[in-house]
Amino acid sequence: GGVMQNDFRMWKAARTAWHRLLIATTLMDYTTKKAMAILFTKNYGSILKDFIRDDHDHSFSISSLSVQLYTTPTLAHHLIAKHDALFIVINTFVSECNRRCNNKGRLEFDRNHVSMAFKRAQFILYDVKYLLGSVPTSFDDDLRKGFLHGQSLLLNLLVMMQGMDSVVRQVGQHMEYEPEWESAFNLHVKLAHSITLSLEWCSAERGLIASAYRMALRRHGETYTAPPLVVRELGNQSASVIPYDVSSEPVSIHRPLSRFIAGLHLQLQRHGLNYHSREFERPERPKPTPEELIEPVLQTMAMIAQVHAGMWRRNGFALLNQLYFYHNVKCRAEMLDRDIVMLQIGASLIESNEFIIHVLNKFNLLDWASADFEQKHIEDDTLRHTISMVEEFLGLLVTIVGSRYVPGVGEVTNEDRTKKEIIQMLCVKPMPHSELNRSLPEDQSHETGLEAVIHEVADFTKPTGSGNRGVYKLKPHLYDEYDTFFYHYTREELSRSEEEQRNRRKAAGLPECCPPPPLPQLTPPFRLLASLLQSDAALHVIRIVLERALDLRARSFSETQVHKALHLIGYALRDEESGHYEFLAFSSRAARCGLLAQLQKIAASVRVDAHRPLARWLIAKCRELIGQSDEHMGDGENMETDQEEKPTSDDTADAEKTRRAKLAAERREKLMAQIKTQMNNFISNNATLFEETTTEVTEEEQDLRTLYSGAALGVWGGGVPEPPRTCIMCQEEARVEIKSEPLVLVAFAQHSTVLNRARQGG
Repeated sequence: GGVMQNDFRMWKAARTAWHRLLIATTLMDYTTKKAMAILFTKNYGSILKDFIRDDHDHSFSISSLSVQLYTTPTLAHHLIAKHDALFIVINTFVSECNRRCNNKGRLEFDRNHVSMAFKRAQFILYDVKYLLGSVPTSFDDDLRKGFLHGQSLLLNLLVMMQGMDSVVRQVGQHMEYEPEWESAFNLHVKLAHSITLSLEWCSAERGLIASAYRMALRRHGETYTAPPLVVRELGNQSASVIPYDVSSEPVSIHRPLSRFIAGLHLQLQRHGLNYHSREFERPERPKPTPEELIEPVLQTMAMIAQVHAGMWRRNGFALLNQLYFYHNVKCRAEMLDRDIVMLQIGASLIESNEFIIHVLNKFNLLDWASADFEQKHIEDDTLRHTISMVEEFLGLLVTIVGSRYVPGVGEVTNEDRTKKEIIQMLCVKPMPHSELNRSLPEDQSHETGLEAVIHEVADFTKPTGSGNRGVYKLKPHLYDEYDTFFYHYTREELSRSEEEQRNRRKAAGLPECCPPPPLPQLTPPFRLLASLLQSDAALHVIRIVLERALDLRARSFSETQVHKALHLIGYALRDEESGHYEFLAFSSRAARCGLLAQLQKIAASVRVDAHRPLARWLIAKCRELIGQSDEHMGDGENMETDQEEKPTSDDTADAEKTRRAKLAAERREKLMAQIKTQMNNFISNNATLFEETTTEVTEEEQDLRTLYSGAALGVWGGGVPEPPRTCIMCQEEARVEIKSEPLVLVAFAQHSTVLNRARQGG
């Protein structure tokens, strides 16, 4: 105990000697190790406070021995159960955070002074991770109580982080100073694995998940109070929405409490619980409504969309850097991914029309969705922002509906999730092992799960030269699982993967489009997500996008909007085709509301030429589902899979090719004969003209030629005028510049597509 308490007073060599002695003696025997761990935990607060005040590296501090003590599962569980270790460790960190909170109780970091003390305090978070590193197979009352005691403090920490580093959109002038954003992200990165582990502990038992979810909902209710609701309308639908203008009020990218609730919610079904279970009802204060739960995340999503639309340019690079890390593989597991899950929870709990109105309202697009939007006078900047915001809104809908490779949302496992990531990355380009591994998120053991599944989805191609690397290539049959708008893609990866897949399909003789893949079945709590796209509000939005694409005067049109709208239709048709959802009748609704007719117009529209094949695929799929015949569709428009569309045999294809070539040659011969006959007729009819017209060069012209050839300033101060010629066609005289032997050609002009190399069609 004395060594621990006085460690910070010693010099480096003495510390190191003591640490080695402890490792060589005390830590070698389990009994003494346990005694030391108990003593270490009892004095943890003072040891860490000493370390925070100290100036030596962590490796020279006695606190670094925590890795030896807390990573032993039985010891960690004993310390949590009997000695309240989790509470003590988290409390030490929370006490450091308290002094850095503003008057709203949120963490705030000083731009001018990055505190070294706080950086050193973050080593405590590693100890939290060590303690939670191994999830117990069974719980006793003490362990349950010890964990929940620590969990309540962890929730306090998440409350402090909820909404920290909030920003307000700069209007009029640029931000004078870049705000300090790195401290908050460093804190998140160090805490992320502990949050994930904490969720695993919570989901181990029904009692734990119920208590944790109840606590989290209570904290959310205490920290967020919704303003009075406002009614907003869309077509015939209306909803009471939470008024909050993201473009003028503070918004933060940090929503750890909301994300923690999303993580807990995914585990409820495993234990026969749901949001409406009576375990979560509190008579004295109602739990937050689904609308209130999604509100913080929805604000963040709207802000991100506005940044992408160029509305936050004056806020500098700090915000762009935050967004980069928000999407980055290092942070996205507990940021972007959880936000999407939270919105999926909202979509499954809130009536579909109302959910769409909530999102449209937050994106400030309800005006855009009105029928008379195009008649209004709108400034160019506002219009440009609106177009981008619509693209972002549709992209968010695509993500909410299509991101099902999450255990708990879709009927999938973690292995399926990893496979999906690999498939999508290999659709961008073949990748070496290291690059592929870097593109996958790591767990607390720094494992990505790549090794376990890679051989099921990809083939390894050995390096061909000394400078090359071996790469993994996707197995051909898995290209059908490519999803253009995969939510982990960066913009560059999205465009590159789409181009790659279009080229691949073109080379294979398939139509150039990437239809949405079949989606995994949704779990029971999320089944209503499938009906989102057949709601009146969603159909209204999709129809408006297509309608304005067809209206050549519409100014709010963009190709990306059309592409995403078509992709959404594809998702809905895929879900209906799967047969998992008896309530789904998207195709018949599409036919009734005129969406199918719009698709047919889109398929014939020159304005969205690039998406014609996709529109045709959707029409074919829609007709197939509503049982209509497909007689009027063109060739090659049934694009179910790559394999289906290939010719039945190579011989048939070759025979067809030969037949066409023969027909073309015969036709060409016939036309050449016709042209020759017409030319001879012309010459015989105009024989006198040919005889009268001289085409030979006279002596005088021959003498002048040397002077004239290429002369700009000759002996006469200029070029020599060329004598007039008589045109044998029109009998008019005209001067012709001579740069070579004079030659008069007679040509018969006829419009022909047979001899035209760039002719259209086959």
